[in-house]
Amino acid sequence: MLTLLDRHGGAGLARSDLLRLVRNISRTEKARWQLSIVLVGDLESRRWNRRVLRHDWSTDVISLAYGANDGEVVINVDRARREARRRGHRCAEEVLFLAAHGFLHLLGYDDHTPRARAAMLAEQSRQLARIGYQVH
Repeated sequence: MLTLLDRHGGAGLARSDLLRLVRNISRTEKARWQLSIVLVGDLESRRWNRRVLRHDWSTDVISLAYGANDGEVVINVDRARREARRRGHRCAEEVLFLAAHGFLHLLGYDDHTPRARAAMLAEQSRQLARIGYQVH
């Protein structure tokens, strides 16, 4: 099940695309999740990052596992918009990219080494391509 909480507005995100992305990743990984995706701005992202990770700055995405197959992905839409502009695509595409990234973290993927990061980015891109997006 997917819950979308848009505390920011303005991402231009089609909920149906987000739902298809999460379903496809769930099928690929053979996982059933209760997942909440929360869209926030820079200020709220900084609050989340300070509270959860003890970092006093905003970030692009934070993944929070609350138990077996229950989690939340917090996405900074302001940061996504800046990154999308820099990379030459729409904000909604960057938000989908970050949603995939956050969900994959909950599923056990990590990006702490160059090799693991490359594998994770490849899986994100593959999942986005399955729903018709070519991001990164």
